Amino acid sequence: SNYKIYLVINYVANQLYTWVFFGLKNNFLALVDTIIVLVSSLYLYVETKAINEDKAKYLIPYIIWNIFALILVFTIFITN
Repeated sequence: SNYKIYLVINYVANQLYTWVFFGLKNNFLALVDTIIVLVSSLYLYVETKAINEDKAKYLIPYIIWNIFALILVFTIFITN
């Protein structure tokens, strides 16, 4: 199903971030990776909410953290 695909995308993108940002030191790819994580997180929230609204609420702090990370990475990208 699409849910499982987005779950894998979210997990892989999350794991790749450290390597891309700290290993490759590539701010642009880190920004793209963070956007992928946020978009897949939002998709997972919407799909989880359709299945079980109570359990979808557990994804809200994760989405807020992703938004914070996107702002941080975007700021680093712009200033460098």
